[in-house]
Amino acid sequence: MLDATPRYRVVIADDHPAMRLALAELLGGHPLLQIVAVAADADEAITCCTSHRPDIALLDAAMPRGGGARAASVISAELPATRVVCLTAYTDERTRLEMLRSGASAVLHKGSGEDIAERLVELCIPA
Repeated sequence: MLDATPRYRVVIADDHPAMRLALAELLGGHPLLQIVAVAADADEAITCCTSHRPDIALLDAAMPRGGGARAASVISAELPATRVVCLTAYTDERTRLEMLRSGASAVLHKGSGEDIAERLVELCIPA
């Protein structure tokens, strides 16, 4: 019998290999999330999203080749159905506003203790 539970497709973009791996393991273990690609910079994030058309693009704010803001801007313009979410170590208001203005639906902080997987699922559920 097929599982009727929807799975939300996720692209992860972070320039730190250990963080990409940790996020892929964490999110990939959630029953409602499926990791479809990982990227190391803004260009790769855009390419992965264009190719895979994910439900969620989880972007690090500070990545090479334009950072999360550039990737968020392009992804949100080209793929309006994709929820762009920023995951950042920065807690300043400038970074948060830059990501939101660039098209991110939410800004989550690394190490905040927030359940990232549950937050991503919540962002995909229609209001």
